[in-house]
Amino acid sequence: MAASTLICGWGLALLAEADAPLPQAQSEHAGVAATAPAWTEINRPFPLYSLEAPEVSKLSSAYEARRHLTGGGRQDILTFGTPRPDSAYFRLAVYRVGEEDAPKAPLFVELARRAADAGLAITKSALPALLRTRFGDAEAAEVTLTAADGANLPCTGLRLDAKTLNWRMTGFACGGSKPLPRQALQCILDRLDLNTAGEDRALAAFFAETELRRDPACAGTRMTPAAMQTRLLDDGPAPVSPKILKH
Repeated sequence: MAASTLICGWGLALLAEADAPLPQAQSEHAGVAATAPAWTEINRPFPLYSLEAPEVSKLSSAYEARRHLTGGGRQDILTFGTPRPDSAYFRLAVYRVGEEDAPKAPLFVELARRAADAGLAITKSALPALLRTRFGDAEAAEVTLTAADGANLPCTGLRLDAKTLNWRMTGFACGGSKPLPRQALQCILDRLDLNTAGEDRALAAFFAETELRRDPACAGTRMTPAAMQTRLLDDGPAPVSPKILKH
């Protein structure tokens, strides 16, 4: 009986060990895998877009781009100036959606994400109104951006979802002591041009079609050049070509 009791005890111990949680090291590894980034930065990206406008011509500029690791979508971020209350600041994220899941968020959720991406926070916001552009109607709302040093910037936050293409714009326009006038903001957006579409014929066709809707009151606009190949010009990992780029 003693031997039988000992064997039963060993069996229960083995079952308990089998049901025990994973060791801490394995659990941490699983957590890292679950939070792997979906986007990768493109080193020295070829600028797909350009923006030439008097309001930003004298400001410092930066161009960033990132690519979705599985869906092939691409985000290009154009930044002009620095977020200071005594200077103009303009930041525009242009998102060509690929095969990745990209649900549309409410306007202020999307603006808050884009502000955080720039190291800023939205502390005040007003109700949005429509802003007409050559790419369609954008949602635009006056917001207050707060920088890390506590400085407040009166700005206009905007978001546009193209109707005929899976293409989006989100950004902020700040005029220093006050938001940029709506007409000035409209003209800045109208001056966004496509340098190249690579193999994305749908994107090239979209920009060509919007040429007819440029506001003639916005002087200094230029025609979009013909599309050209750019994939090899990007110093980064080869993209996963989304089906949407093969049309």
